[in-house]
Amino acid sequence: MRTLPFLPQHFLEISQHLNNGLPIILPTETSYGFSGNIFSPTAIHAVEHIKNRKNQKNKAFLILVDSFQTLKDFADISELSQKNKDYIKEYSDIFSQHKPTTFILKKNIKKHPFLKQYYPNFLEIGIRIPKYPPLIGFLKSHKTPLFSTSANLPNHAPLYTSEDIHKYFGHIPNLLFVDAGDLKKNPPSSIIKFNENEELIILR
Repeated sequence: MRTLPFLPQHFLEISQHLNNGLPIILPTETSYGFSGNIFSPTAIHAVEHIKNRKNQKNKAFLILVDSFQTLKDFADISELSQKNKDYIKEYSDIFSQHKPTTFILKKNIKKHPFLKQYYPNFLEIGIRIPKYPPLIGFLKSHKTPLFSTSANLPNHAPLYTSEDIHKYFGHIPNLLFVDAGDLKKNPPSSIIKFNENEELIILR
């Protein structure tokens, strides 16, 4: 595993690693997480292997995007009411007091046909705008959404410290650790979806 500080001067090098189809560990507003380009099956399979999730077809990695506009680009919210669209926008605002929220939304296959192959068993994706300014800055610089899942071993708690990341994953080749030091121990994001009647369902 290679390590780089999470600083703007390293954004280009981090992007190059991602564009080569390789996985990274990134800081988020909840914990450290595995990430990679959503266009890269190689990166997805690498993280599934690390987390021993290759045979778990009922679980998909969520997608991190840099703005509500990008969310609308990858998730089809055209059939939602204006009230629910406004709800998503409000809860995704990086400066809002709401806790981080992942929304389960219909894939925008018309705009991005590749999403048919992104966990093809699912018609929906989990998508979130992170409430962590450095990560938003990197996503805007990288210009491509990332898949994300907590950086932990199966059945273990998420990791928040650089020491633990090195302890558990330091031996893995072709993995880049983007180090932001020790993170606050925040809980996982809320998970919300809307049913066929457009009623809000809190899954977590």
